[in-house]
Amino acid sequence: MASLKQYLTLGFFSLILLIPQTALSQQIEPESSPLLESGIISTKNKDYMISNDFDIRQFFFGKILRMSGTTSDGNFYYVYHRIIDDEISLRGKIFLDGKFVPLEFNKISKQVAEESSTSAEQPEMKILVQQSERIYWEKNYGITIRVFDAELNKFDDFNQNWGYLSDVDVLVEITNPENEPLTSFKGKTDSNGTFEAGFLVFYKTMKGEYAVKISVGSENNQATKTLSMFILGDLSDSGSTS
Repeated sequence: MASLKQYLTLGFFSLILLIPQTALSQQIEPESSPLLESGIISTKNKDYMISNDFDIRQFFFGKILRMSGTTSDGNFYYVYHRIIDDEISLRGKIFLDGKFVPLEFNKISKQVAEESSTSAEQPEMKILVQQSERIYWEKNYGITIRVFDAELNKFDDFNQNWGYLSDVDVLVEITNPENEPLTSFKGKTDSNGTFEAGFLVFYKTMKGEYAVKISVGSENNQATKTLSMFILGDLSDSGSTS
């Protein structure tokens, strides 16, 4: 079968893909797709072999494939392959030197409009949280949020040192037992995919269960999580001594 070999140059990276010509005009079945079956991701100083061990997800009846896996050196990557009206658009990221690097691939046939591909190319986000769950008056409440690509942190490992997403918008809204706002925090995840915030619980703050709503991302790609924390009142009421 004739095949199409396309060198895609993107600044520091180049990707070699072997794609059958018939794939340009028909649905690709994930279990039989040769997409990235073999290839090389390169920098100026080193080539990275793409392993054959990867996961594929199919969208829009096979017109979009999302593949994620590792190189032979253990670098994580994911690539979206779109087929729309016999046109191919490729986008993805590779994890190098402690961060994910966006890849901008050249067209294979002609450029596909960026607006039509944005929503499908954005990774599903996973929110992992560590927080103070039981707080007394005049004590500090703290919350640490980490945002990951859900494909790359399947076991909810808060301390995982790869697969996190930096520069993601974060909003934390805390409401009291009467559903009235207590406080809120807004910012972005840092270079480790982390956002931290906290506040002092004042004396005689309403006791009870508080809702902690966390929203990350933008309108086009957003994830939310709601947790509970409890304000217990005066420490002396618990029978403990300080």
